[in-house]
Amino acid sequence: MFASAPGAKRYQVDLYLPSTSLDRQGQRTGADTLVMEGLPAAIEQLTGLELVRAQRIWPTATYSVQLTAYPGHGITSKHYLLWGTRKLHIGAVIDTDGAEHELTLLVGEEL
Repeated sequence: MFASAPGAKRYQVDLYLPSTSLDRQGQRTGADTLVMEGLPAAIEQLTGLELVRAQRIWPTATYSVQLTAYPGHGITSKHYLLWGTRKLHIGAVIDTDGAEHELTLLVGEEL
């Protein structure tokens, strides 16, 4: 993982919560809920030893995303991020600094 440096959070992501409505076949229906829009984020593709370590926590992790935590954010693995056209499923939420100011998310891209 990486430390937050000035200008490191140069990307913007949107935080969504999937719909919980189900149809008769048990498939999700309805629109997902936009929780937060335009969150500054540092996104790093995991490689080498970082990838191996991250996949011990969440086996399908491919990226590490660092966000500033906002009061009442409530980010969990039920949420997902939209980064441009990429949908990133959250597998693990890590309190990076131990004071709930910085979060590191281990995410996997939906293909």
